[in-house]
Amino acid sequence: MRLRPVPIVVLSVVLAGCGAAKPGDPGVTSVDHSWLRSRDLFDRFDTAATDFSPVNAYLLALAVRAGDMNTADQRETLRTWGFGKHEPIIDRSASVYAYVASNDRMVLAVFSGTDIRNIRDLESDADALYPVRRERYARADGALVHRGFATNMDAVWEDVTDEVARQANAGDAPPRPVFVTGHSRGGAFAMLAAAGWAQDPGWAPGNVVRVAGLYTFGQPRVGNLAFAQHVNSLDLPYCRVINDRDAIAGVPLKIGNLGAEYVHGGAVAHLASGPVLRKDPAVVSLRLIVIDPDHYLDNYLRSLYAVVTVPARIEHPAWRAGALAAAPPAATAPTTANAAPPLPRPPF
Repeated sequence: MRLRPVPIVVLSVVLAGCGAAKPGDPGVTSVDHSWLRSRDLFDRFDTAATDFSPVNAYLLALAVRAGDMNTADQRETLRTWGFGKHEPIIDRSASVYAYVASNDRMVLAVFSGTDIRNIRDLESDADALYPVRRERYARADGALVHRGFATNMDAVWEDVTDEVARQANAGDAPPRPVFVTGHSRGGAFAMLAAAGWAQDPGWAPGNVVRVAGLYTFGQPRVGNLAFAQHVNSLDLPYCRVINDRDAIAGVPLKIGNLGAEYVHGGAVAHLASGPVLRKDPAVVSLRLIVIDPDHYLDNYLRSLYAVVTVPARIEHPAWRAGALAAAPPAATAPTTANAAPPLPRPPF
């Protein structure tokens, strides 16, 4: 599905671009991360899923939340989830914050969103008027990408690619599947990284990066039509999760002759009011109006938790069947010694 620009002309949208919910977001400002630390939580993750999985989406949203922690808390949380390897990838000059983590089943590559207190982030988000060509993300004819996002991703490209390849190819087993995720601006970085790795999965001998899934939350547009078509042509399960009124999913905008025509690729998982989860709704049904509060990751976590614990809220039959098969108990449900742990419930 491809979304056309929507008529939102709000200065804060244009300048803040894809501001993540750093200041004032209860899930970030609280020092208590104990609600997230459910032992072996990612044992629930379906690494074989080739279609959108609501349970996988919720788990990846939790992984994105871990990206907002300091390094020590992040490492403790990931170890509780069962990830023995963890490496932060940070470039403060480019204002890119990511981490790579792995267990014996999978590799996570997680990108954090914008800090609206950081002028570098805002400058990067707003650098959209003149998209650029970057063959490392797309060699397709005419493919152009957001200059600000590409410039910042370039700064960490080698480090994050080397680390993902190292963890994916550790030991004698076949390469582990890689799942890439991010919220807001981090979703844009995740898309660029996944597109580059999917375009060149064997980028070096013995270093295969097999992207098995790309999930983004509140992701802005990243490139033009040729880029979106190129991404859609790759063997890349890609889904954008969009909250009901998250205006960031509709930017950058083309206003008259100003700016470039940016479009989306991938499938859409739309969290409508209720919440109800819908697949690829018509453009007119997306009420992309405001940034606050629907852009905040907290709201994505609340809505996703509601639909995975009550699968009747999921309209698409295949997605609903997948959630029912996973049968995640609520946080308050009793468990036995051999039962999978309940999904942690957002406390905010």
